[in-house]
Amino acid sequence: MLGYYKDPEATAQVIDAEGWLHTGDLARVDEEGYFFLTGRKKNLIILSSGENVSPEELEQGLSRCDAVQECLVKEKDGKICAVIYCPEERQQEARDYLTGYNRTLPLYKRINLVEFCNGPLPRNALGKLERK
Repeated sequence: MLGYYKDPEATAQVIDAEGWLHTGDLARVDEEGYFFLTGRKKNLIILSSGENVSPEELEQGLSRCDAVQECLVKEKDGKICAVIYCPEERQQEARDYLTGYNRTLPLYKRINLVEFCNGPLPRNALGKLERK
């Protein structure tokens, strides 16, 4: 990539002086040297403690629950909040799963608030979840 068309400021933000493109993807490396993409830098939740939390990582964990049809993790009032779309009769199942899932997470990553919605989560024109 040579840069963004007619946008030198945006180009300067993603291409460094040595010509490396910084995509904004977040990753981790396991003990065997494999890389795993865990989220996007733009979507990070930065807590008052200074800890960085990737909402995509938490969403992936929540989506393992059969009761959860869609979910979105965001910051709300300084806390980590999950917005979950699932049938009303399965909300307790989702809460129970969340309780168990939280026990596997470090304290700073735990989901403190949960909101249930009655319909699918809002999406933009490209079909991506709106993170508002």
